[in-house]
Amino acid sequence: GPREYGSLIKKELHPEKLRIGVLRSLTEEKAGSEVAACIDRAADAFRDMGAAVEELEMGYTDQLTAVYYMIADAECSSNLARYDGIRYGHRTDDVTKDYKELTARSRSEGFGTEVKRRIMAGCFALSEGYYEEYFEKAMKVRRLIKDEYDRAFERSDLILMPAAVSAAPLVDAPGDFMESYDNDIFTVGANLAGIPAASLPFGKSTEGLPVGIQLQAGYLREDKLFEGMAALEGYLKHREP
Repeated sequence: GPREYGSLIKKELHPEKLRIGVLRSLTEEKAGSEVAACIDRAADAFRDMGAAVEELEMGYTDQLTAVYYMIADAECSSNLARYDGIRYGHRTDDVTKDYKELTARSRSEGFGTEVKRRIMAGCFALSEGYYEEYFEKAMKVRRLIKDEYDRAFERSDLILMPAAVSAAPLVDAPGDFMESYDNDIFTVGANLAGIPAASLPFGKSTEGLPVGIQLQAGYLREDKLFEGMAALEGYLKHREP
């Protein structure tokens, strides 16, 4: 039957038995100083609770976002190729007897700018003449990323890193889509490796906006992930980061 994830959070936690690997150098390289400071405080919190904390280096970090968006966009274009606005989803009010026209108008009206951008990028990556150069190569690097995570979890139970490169942005803050892609560098690794991850607000910026930290655990090790998160939440109940 399905796993009862709630039962994985033990009533009696033992954070002193956890091994925490901190992506310190990547945090310093990609994130702002305020985010890095929150990661340091989270690492100190684990040390206070008796956990073994050490800095962790991982390879292929420069390729994470490129590989993720290549694979995700290809999957997006492939999946949404079945979308016609008839069987499910938005259907245009502009009635036409032409199936292709109805589908095209439904997609044009129903998909936002970012979805359209990803569909077009995915179609390009899967097109004849580019499949091996882009999608197939990305899948091979994804395998290397997964192997790198496997090696990391031989030394650590949990990996500590930011959830994003900066504090939470304002809803109407200016920015382009490439900046938003770069902001995903800390989260897409879990998607590529197929492992569980969770984020937790841990401190605020000078503007009072929350900063998110993240824990990643090994394949099917939600028990370790939940235990680490529960330990941090308990720590925060008594101390303000």
